[in-house]
Amino acid sequence: MDLTKLFELQKALDDRIIDEKGLEGQDLYRMKVMALQVELSELAQEIGDVWKFWKEPKERNRERVREELVDCLHFLLSLGIDARVDPSIPRLASIKLNLFEHKLNLFEQLEACFRDFRVAYVGIQWEMAFWHFLGLVDLLGFKWSEVEAEYLRKNGINHQRLARREG
Repeated sequence: MDLTKLFELQKALDDRIIDEKGLEGQDLYRMKVMALQVELSELAQEIGDVWKFWKEPKERNRERVREELVDCLHFLLSLGIDARVDPSIPRLASIKLNLFEHKLNLFEQLEACFRDFRVAYVGIQWEMAFWHFLGLVDLLGFKWSEVEAEYLRKNGINHQRLARREG
């Protein structure tokens, strides 16, 4: 997996936001981590049947789940850019294999993302967070191509929103 294209698109979006909002030179790391955790919380709400043991399960809205995954991905990529992660990711294939060999259930995978997303500011930690994110994508029944296509769509929408504000 090579994330070069997604990193480039995210960097362009981040740069545009920073420029438009006058945030040059500010350390946005902690705010991005909080944004990522909020998006992960929104995803957790969409898959509440995994952890809301006191409630009757309801049918998941697959489209909303995919959208929330992609919202997480935007901030995860942004943190990866800040951490100067190599976008050609596969060097940690052994970690990925190890994660999937442990066969985390969906709750454990979600919990791992909450834990990892707080410390995703250096390469190896970011990569572990990313592999847990991929595990979540897999356990939720999505293919990476679906997530990537939704990311591209949402990235375009984000640029359109910025253009409307400029105009």
